[in-house]
Amino acid sequence: HRPPPSSPPFPHPAPSRSLQTCPHCSVGRIQQSSITYTAIISGKLLSVPDFPVWRCDVCHAYVYDPIAIGQLQASLSAHQKAILDEKARRTSRKTASS
Repeated sequence: HRPPPSSPPFPHPAPSRSLQTCPHCSVGRIQQSSITYTAIISGKLLSVPDFPVWRCDVCHAYVYDPIAIGQLQASLSAHQKAILDEKARRTSRKTASS
């Protein structure tokens, strides 16, 4: 997969489902597609298959779907909060038993 350019080639919010000309190459059409999203978060590898993107069918530039990114961020925030809450409970149990 070709990594996204340093600045998003597509306007935000994401294009509508109708095909639009790619503003990056001015030739291709923007289409909804999917990739495997990977990132290192808190030192751990996160891999999300079939992650929605908007991709040009010619130059293959893409941007992550902003709705999907928002959902992922919310999910990660909730997960990280649960981890921190569990660590806090463990710490409070250790100090209470000391």
